[in-house]
Amino acid sequence: MLEAVPLEYYSGNELESVEGAFLQEARFEDQIEVRVKKVNEGELMHNVIRKSDAEVLATGRSRWKKK
Repeated sequence: MLEAVPLEYYSGNELESVEGAFLQEARFEDQIEVRVKKVNEGELMHNVIRKSDAEVLATGRSRWKKK
């Protein structure tokens, strides 16, 4: 999930914590998409979505502090 965080976000912030929940399995042939959305200052929401049916496979939340 953290791979989808833009590199420039890392330059000014330091990761404090990550929480995740795996909801469904993905198969080898599945194409997935990872989406990241800023919800608050220093807090990002992450979703791993299977492209074929738009099912959410995993969710996560990361918290960051300024360097």
